[in-house]
Amino acid sequence: MAAVTVASRMQSYIKPMIRDMVFFGVTWSTADLIQQAILGEEEFDWSKARRMAVMGAFVLGPLNHLWYTRCIDKIVPGIGGASLVKKLALDFTVVSPAFMSAFFIGLSAMEKQQDLLKEWKEKMPAAYKSCLGFWLPVQAVNFRFVPAAWRTIYIGSASFLWSNIMCFIKHSRVEATTN
Repeated sequence: MAAVTVASRMQSYIKPMIRDMVFFGVTWSTADLIQQAILGEEEFDWSKARRMAVMGAFVLGPLNHLWYTRCIDKIVPGIGGASLVKKLALDFTVVSPAFMSAFFIGLSAMEKQQDLLKEWKEKMPAAYKSCLGFWLPVQAVNFRFVPAAWRTIYIGSASFLWSNIMCFIKHSRVEATTN
């Protein structure tokens, strides 16, 4: 009987994780193709889109799933004013910089760049400023109104817009400034 309970719990945990991995993989690769089209690429660079799919499915999807469905409510319980402020502060001071760092450094590694931190140093300040403007209202709604089981899908939906911003920053040929 215990084995059935464990198997049932694993299934209820794994299915949403796989759903979120697929969702983020599709979202990030689609955003990359959209940005390639907007930037006037004559042909799609499918290797870029594949790297974004890997980043979305195997890095950002699991990280978002674990953070938004398993961790944050245990660290900061509640949805009231004080809890909301604490969740937003934690999200913007720890989680967002970590996720964006994984994005830039992970893609640099997949691209086999010599200096894995070069692009992170150049583009992280602009990405973080954009993050604050975009995600603050999105996360306020998320933490206040969205049930934990659906947070990854809500975040994934908003992430479609965000992934376009990040893909634009990633593919930008102009170095971001820190001013």
